[in-house]
Amino acid sequence: MVKDPRQQGKGKTRPAVNLAAVPSTTHATSSPPKLNRSNAVTDWRTDPEYLEPTIPKRGYILPLIPYTVAMSFQTAGNPDDETVIREVVPGVTTISVPFLRFNRIKFGGRATLVRLQSGTLAVFSPTPLTPLVKSTIASISPSPTPISYIIAPDLEHHMNLSAWHAAYPTAHIIAPEGLAEKRAALNRSDKAVTIVPFGTVFTARDKLSTKVTAEFDAEFAYEFVDAHPNKELVFVHRPSRTCIEADLLFNLPAVEQYSRSGIDPTTGWATRLFAAMQHTRGDALWQKRMLWYLFSKRDRAGFAESAKRINAWDFVNLVPCHGDTFVGDGKTVYEKVMEWHLQGKKKN
Repeated sequence: MVKDPRQQGKGKTRPAVNLAAVPSTTHATSSPPKLNRSNAVTDWRTDPEYLEPTIPKRGYILPLIPYTVAMSFQTAGNPDDETVIREVVPGVTTISVPFLRFNRIKFGGRATLVRLQSGTLAVFSPTPLTPLVKSTIASISPSPTPISYIIAPDLEHHMNLSAWHAAYPTAHIIAPEGLAEKRAALNRSDKAVTIVPFGTVFTARDKLSTKVTAEFDAEFAYEFVDAHPNKELVFVHRPSRTCIEADLLFNLPAVEQYSRSGIDPTTGWATRLFAAMQHTRGDALWQKRMLWYLFSKRDRAGFAESAKRINAWDFVNLVPCHGDTFVGDGKTVYEKVMEWHLQGKKKN
């Protein structure tokens, strides 16, 4: 069992959340806990890797929500005090944090650490590399080089890649095509976004033949959903039967990710609107519509092929980057949300 270093008397922190009370899966009858409805934030940690190198472009998420491309990790002091460390299933540990998209929507953020048979770790969608995160890594893998793989699972989730590469320079970095070019463009005006070496880059042309390493491939299957606008990489850890993904499927509201912050993850009109469309309760109709009409519009057939290959995997747990995790019923939820693409036609 992974121990939270905060519970070992290391420094003064706010009381830890009762993780047993945080649902590992969100069902139709679940509702967010009663939290402090104050959204006052005294300190913002803005990740430069999320910012365009020039004046942010304006646009719309659907026709209703104006946004810039900026994103930020939202804290009210020491970020470690608001981080939730949890061993979801043996060998799979999540790092859940408050996170704002478009500086408006409470998405929540999550990194996932998977312990390999070798004893080292693969990290998916790395969050800020804080002292708590470093001590957690050391407690799971005492190796001098504990991180073997760093996965940026899409064009958006390369946050903190520079810091993780600097701390673990021997780690093999996995990413989709286009990310190297995006980071190079950012680097021209912001040197905090460093040029990192990519060990494996998935491309639409070669995605079915691409391999990572013998060690990685022995434990993971993967699919490059190149039809998704964000170029999603989805993985399944075979030993734990756990699917790990970034923006393919959401499970809002981000209850666990805001559970130590004192901020209600359901407040704010933009959050409420987006959460109404990106949840998994009931028949998840609005998330199906978002996937069908928006995210797969460019190449619906290709999106469906990827959805079917993922559905062929043997998994029962599902770890999204945004919203609560699913333990035991992850495959059922995935099939529900992806129903229209799996069946090859739209129902509503």
